[in-house]
Amino acid sequence: MDSILIPDLSGQTGVTWDLLPRVSRTFALTIPALRPPLRDRVAIAYLLCRIADTIEDAEGLPTGVQSELFRMVLDLIEHPTKSSLHFRKTWCGKVDVFHQALMDRAGEVLETYAGLPDPIRMAVADCLREMIGGMQGYVEISQRAENPHRLCETISDLEQYCHVVAGTVGLLLTRLFAEELGTSWATPSRYEQGRRFGLGLQITNVLKDVEGDRNRGVSYLPTAPAPLIPLAVSHLDQAHAYVLSIPASRADMRVFCVWASHLALATLARLARNQPGKVSRSELAELLEESRAAITDNAALDVLHKRLRNLVVCAATSAAPDSTRNGP
Repeated sequence: MDSILIPDLSGQTGVTWDLLPRVSRTFALTIPALRPPLRDRVAIAYLLCRIADTIEDAEGLPTGVQSELFRMVLDLIEHPTKSSLHFRKTWCGKVDVFHQALMDRAGEVLETYAGLPDPIRMAVADCLREMIGGMQGYVEISQRAENPHRLCETISDLEQYCHVVAGTVGLLLTRLFAEELGTSWATPSRYEQGRRFGLGLQITNVLKDVEGDRNRGVSYLPTAPAPLIPLAVSHLDQAHAYVLSIPASRADMRVFCVWASHLALATLARLARNQPGKVSRSELAELLEESRAAITDNAALDVLHKRLRNLVVCAATSAAPDSTRNGP
């Protein structure tokens, strides 16, 4: 199992490994499991997506400034050697110290991105163009809404939002994986599975972050009460199929995907039981060890996935009379 243990990154230097643990819990855990150079490519792509997320979520940004920052990011992605000084001077959002550090060091992130091979940069740029274009559309929607800003009226609206901020990342990861596995692996159905993987993770985040979003005057929940937990599970079923399509010889890729998927299912089970969504350290350690031990065995992974999804389904079913508690 040594080949799939998380590598010791304590000796790693540079902006990527300084910032990643501070702006992500899940991906700081999963990205280091990847082999280089894929590890570094995914990490840089994630940080660039996180910069876009930070612009979207920051408090105190006038709408015009927010739109200008989005435009600047797209320009810098197209011209990564261009100075980011104007971007950093324009930035004035209110965020925690870790995301502020990310914005302060955006130029260093872009410098690292500029050194990636052309096909990788093209894949990241395509993702960010679609992501930021969609985010700008939601900024316009929020301008027209009364507080709290309800951005999703229907389940279809929610899935479209989740596609913008996470489905695009699933498509990007599939492109990056295809660079390692070969283009024959990246079939249209594989891209769709990757996209739905992103949707499953994001719907889980929406459910977990209801109160935090509400506190900043935003709601992503549909107007009518909806069975969002089963919806997330259906997308994570596709994530499981995505994992099994990855050759067992690339256990690092499987670990990266499985840990995110299993953590999402454990979070959904807690939410279905009306518990806080954050998985405890002991539960997390158990999840990671079980999946790592089974990572090259499709049958064993199938058993784990079914067990975790059944925990969610059973908890959601038993809580059916209260299933609208996450509704508006």
